[in-house]
Amino acid sequence: MDIVPHLGGVRAALVARVLRRNIVFIVLFEFTWGLGNPFAMYMTIVPGYLTTLGAAKWVIGAAMALWTVLAPMQLLGGHYFSGRRRLRITMVVFLASVAVRFLHDLAVVFAPGIWTPQAAIAVFIACCTWWVGIIVIGQSIYVGVLTDNVPQRQRGMLHGLRSAGLGLGAVATSVAAARLFGSLPSPANYRVALLIGDGIYLVSCL
Repeated sequence: MDIVPHLGGVRAALVARVLRRNIVFIVLFEFTWGLGNPFAMYMTIVPGYLTTLGAAKWVIGAAMALWTVLAPMQLLGGHYFSGRRRLRITMVVFLASVAVRFLHDLAVVFAPGIWTPQAAIAVFIACCTWWVGIIVIGQSIYVGVLTDNVPQRQRGMLHGLRSAGLGLGAVATSVAAARLFGSLPSPANYRVALLIGDGIYLVSCL
């Protein structure tokens, strides 16, 4: 994606020139990220996995509340990363967010008895807290990039294309994810699914 510099009167012309390339990049990123959603979408997979681990309901509720509790962290993204190279910074932040949980996924898939049940819950909650907190920062930077590089009258179209790309990606892998969950016992199915999903998220940021 080409970031348009702030050059006063010529900025609009520069935005228009690179708009098509920007839209293609954005939709491809959303599509690739969407490929991982059936395997690792937070709102569905995290509570399901915690349930199979025997986590208490309040623990599951706390994990689901992280998006609300950590939402103020998006102010950090807007404040500290408002200059140039924001797209590169966004991808690095997304990579940092997913990488920690991906390492967790590798550990529990290839060494499933590495932690006691209670320790496994605690480690997973810690990884999810990192995942949500850092990705919230990245999202604020990402939205800022989109706002600055897409003309206002075309932002509605852009967000529609983003949603379509994300949805099509999820549809493309939904059958494979369903088969995975049905072919392995719990919690192994959730662990393998998270490994695949987080791996796809990592690839989408490269």
